[in-house]
Amino acid sequence: LTVGDETDVPPGGAYVRVDDRAMVVSRELAQALLQSPLELVETVVWGVAASDVTAITIGAEPSERRLDHRNLTLLSPEGARVSRKKVEELFSLLLTLRVQRWLPPATAPDVPLRVALETTDGVRVMWLGGPCPEDSAGRVARFDGGRYACVAGALAPAARAVAEAPADDALFSMRRDEVERVTLRAPGRVFDAARREGGFHLVDPE
Repeated sequence: LTVGDETDVPPGGAYVRVDDRAMVVSRELAQALLQSPLELVETVVWGVAASDVTAITIGAEPSERRLDHRNLTLLSPEGARVSRKKVEELFSLLLTLRVQRWLPPATAPDVPLRVALETTDGVRVMWLGGPCPEDSAGRVARFDGGRYACVAGALAPAARAVAEAPADDALFSMRRDEVERVTLRAPGRVFDAARREGGFHLVDPE
């Protein structure tokens, strides 16, 4: 297949030759045929679900911090729960991470921050660095195999926030919409409410 000059009708289309046959293709197909090979590489970085994650390691030895993933919360090596808000921010970025654009290795700066995602089918690793060339809002990432790319700039601060976060001092790790029933008891008194039809209704006292 050979792509030729742009056509006037349809506007933005292109002439192509397939073997010995000449034809005109649409603008969309012409743009797809002429795009850089780097644009054809999958942009979803990991494509895993939160339930598949067993641990996250941030940093490298001797200062790395490994966090076990249990019941959708992250526990530090000491067993203390890490701030759920910070964890959810990091997970949201990691599990939906997409490459903004791929970079030739020669243009990429140092990438000192290591982030390893341990899953049920293996370990996925990337290193985060400084601002992307010509895009100070993004950050350079290096993946296994020596591939470099620009990714969301918010990822590195979110990873550091989890790595440096103190233990979560909240009594429970849950959101309001995860609560199905609340029961409080004291001598001679009881408050029992259960979720029903979009709200909470008293069970005892009725």
